[in-house]
Amino acid sequence: MSEKLIPHRPTIERDIFGPRLKILAFSDYRVQDINKLIRYIREMVPKPDVIVYAGDDLNRFEEEGRNLFSQLGEFAEHGVLAIAGNADTLDCKRVLNAKHVHDLHEKPYIIGDIAFVGQEGSGGDGGLFPYPEKEIREHLKKQVNEVKRKKLVLVSHNPPYGLLDFARRFGSRHIGSKAILQFLEKHRPVLHICGHVHMYGGKSEHLGSTTILNIASEDYTNAPGQVAIINVWLKWQNPPEINCIIIKEEFLHLYGIGPIRSGQLIRAGLMSCEQIAESSVEEILRKANIDPRTAWLAWLSAKAQIADQIYQISEFSPPEQPIYVDVETTPDECFMTGVYLPNEEIFEQFTVKDIKNQMEKDMVTSRLCRFLKDVNGTIVTFTRYDVKFLPPCILEEKPYYDLYQGIKNAFILPTSDYALKTIGKMFGYPWNNTNPIVGWEIPRLYCDYMEKCNEDYIRQIQDHNMDDVMVMPYLVKKIHDENIAIKCYFDARKYIGLKGEFEGEYTTARKNLDSQRWTDKETTYLLSNITRPAQEIALKLNRSLEAIERKKRREKEKIKNRNRFIPNYTPARKNLEFRKWTDEETVYLLNNITKPVQEIALKLNRSLEAIERKRRRVKS
Repeated sequence: MSEKLIPHRPTIERDIFGPRLKILAFSDYRVQDINKLIRYIREMVPKPDVIVYAGDDLNRFEEEGRNLFSQLGEFAEHGVLAIAGNADTLDCKRVLNAKHVHDLHEKPYIIGDIAFVGQEGSGGDGGLFPYPEKEIREHLKKQVNEVKRKKLVLVSHNPPYGLLDFARRFGSRHIGSKAILQFLEKHRPVLHICGHVHMYGGKSEHLGSTTILNIASEDYTNAPGQVAIINVWLKWQNPPEINCIIIKEEFLHLYGIGPIRSGQLIRAGLMSCEQIAESSVEEILRKANIDPRTAWLAWLSAKAQIADQIYQISEFSPPEQPIYVDVETTPDECFMTGVYLPNEEIFEQFTVKDIKNQMEKDMVTSRLCRFLKDVNGTIVTFTRYDVKFLPPCILEEKPYYDLYQGIKNAFILPTSDYALKTIGKMFGYPWNNTNPIVGWEIPRLYCDYMEKCNEDYIRQIQDHNMDDVMVMPYLVKKIHDENIAIKCYFDARKYIGLKGEFEGEYTTARKNLDSQRWTDKETTYLLSNITRPAQEIALKLNRSLEAIERKKRREKEKIKNRNRFIPNYTPARKNLEFRKWTDEETVYLLNNITKPVQEIALKLNRSLEAIERKRRRVKS
């Protein structure tokens, strides 16, 4: 791959700024379908000039003797520039030694006036490929010396310290590299591409004249892939133009459709929302072999997406005397609670300024309990997440309603998700902030407040909290006051006979259903589609109970074997046999055996209660 200036291509509106380099960047493809990415780039017009990968799971790019980086590199004039991430090893790097692939950590890569430099692995937060900050500093200095007087693009797996680097998975903290931050401040590259912190994937920030882009994809099951299309201007000092794109199955945002159902629809030849909306429910049933209600929901959801229409599929009955509540938390503790009483039009916030001060936390909790003690009504939150952070005294006295489930069960919306921000935006809620904070950024802001004592951070969180509380009554009022939805309820009788054995007996089956008379074929259908699934669920429940019983036995064995009283092992063992206990041994027993067993018993009781609820639902 030789050094070459990308020629001007008149395909982008902003080509008035002269020639530009088109980069496709992605990172942390830990669970995503790489072949889907290959198909996406194959269909791109125009193609990227260079593809950049910012690390992790390099071994996934070797598949049945194929080097997927090489395949990706065929679609770009300068191939793939890649680095290893914190979850890679030296052995994984062999995939970077291939045609159309360049290991950016080993050597910079120059395209015209732009030089790409790379730093693999992670900083001090560990992983399989750690680098001390000193080594990062020296390595980047060496690379810059090789490409003097060029515009720099830095590619690293780690973000810079304090920017797009706040992690929550193993404790709330900044995990970026201080050496990379110093490099950005000193050399001011035009662009920094990074990954590592998954929840910041697709986000960008600015540090002086440098644009920092985290393009990591999430790593939960069936998480969609994410890429960024970046235009870097070769002659002008304009900041790069970034467009982040999520690559996922078109059907995954349809109501009730997950990866399995999506695959069934695709195999049936239903390749787009338009095709589903134009088909009838009967056609979807026959082609995709899915149950009638799922087919009906997918069809209605596709119609909602295309026509930008809201459909009501069941009754919406929020409580008459609501108490709207929203909490802001670190991963472990609540530090702010917002409460709105619509009947009195009172909004109140209860804020813990120092989460480490137990006395302050107790005082704020006491104030909250006193505030709600004499208020009659139902606690309303958006999702049950908030409930586990509310004081028990509140939940013991008042009923609870989940507004998220209420809206999701009652309406099909023309949105990709049912997040509070998404629904509020669709209904036109006037946010305090024109660019609302995302919920998972709140712990970072609070952590920064604790470190820097900057009241601006607390004010941002308070504005966010107030919005999250006040949008709930706004949504309820909007739904009740305006005729926003077309009512469309599912009628199971309409579709009986269209799936399974009795495909052609639609009218007869419907009549027999009304009069409770069943033909042999209908009985076969019932056995196949209702009885057997119920039996399978019962079998799973039995297995769960057996697993719980096994766990109980294991815990009992552990308790039997836990006769190690650390200070005096032999005397303690003798005392155990004769039931004579010293004060020290009694304290040890209470702390190390009795309390853990009580906690296990509590968890088992909760599991059994959950299983019992599931049984009742199945039975009904």
